[in-house]
Amino acid sequence: MLLLATPSCDVWLLKWPPGTRVGPHDHGESVGVFAVIKGTLTELRWNGPIPEQRTVRAGEAVLVDRGVIHDVLASDTTAYSIHVYSPPLVTMSFYTATPAGTGEFAQTDDLPLPEGTWRASEEASQ
Repeated sequence: MLLLATPSCDVWLLKWPPGTRVGPHDHGESVGVFAVIKGTLTELRWNGPIPEQRTVRAGEAVLVDRGVIHDVLASDTTAYSIHVYSPPLVTMSFYTATPAGTGEFAQTDDLPLPEGTWRASEEASQ
């Protein structure tokens, strides 16, 4: 759910039903930060062949710089998070891993996002 849209940033509230995930992606030209407000999420971030994994609990926040490929996964209970993007999120690129153990990705989808829409937020809010 889009909470705020300005020329410099947008703010989203996302609901994460148990077991949901986004898939490896970046945020185009946007820098992002997300904070868990209820429940627990897991972030995977690739800086080599094996992703770094961190648990993000209620009250904790994660900065995602421009160009970072990461994934966000829900645990076995519903979670809620707030996401802020600056400049506003207009493109997300999705990736799949190339041959095992290389840590490289192939871009599979580069989505221009209609104003006020984010594919993962629509999936997560249902």
